[in-house]
Amino acid sequence: RTRTAGRRQAFHDAVDRRGPGVVLATSTDGQKFGGYNSKGWVGLGENRAGLSNFLFAWRRDGGFDKLPKVGGAGMGVVDKPETGPYFGPEGLTIPLFSKSPRRARCKLGPYYQRMPSGGNSMFEGGEGEVALARFQVFVGDWGGEPIPFDD
Repeated sequence: RTRTAGRRQAFHDAVDRRGPGVVLATSTDGQKFGGYNSKGWVGLGENRAGLSNFLFAWRRDGGFDKLPKVGGAGMGVVDKPETGPYFGPEGLTIPLFSKSPRRARCKLGPYYQRMPSGGNSMFEGGEGEVALARFQVFVGDWGGEPIPFDD
């Protein structure tokens, strides 16, 4: 198994069937952004609905933009075991592919709300892709309680 395949597997080992989760990323130039997945991941290669999902980005001025799911609940997350997190097919994607393992891509509009300015990327300058310095995923500790949306 390649190192990048190991990253994809590590991502799914950490999140699959563990309920809702938050992705938090920092680009190499200091931008902070991420997404909330209300239904979580299961790694079965399906498109999971999630009307409560949203993306977010901190601005350099200290402000914060929350970008909700638009166009209905469908394709809130594209949940494939061979990739990292995909919020919609293109909203925020961190594919963890071997050719670009530390990259994030963003295209807003079809599945997640555009920026307040009307821009279709939450990355500074409207860039469609950034290099990642840090990538984290947080899921709940259910303490023995039933985990929601684990199927």
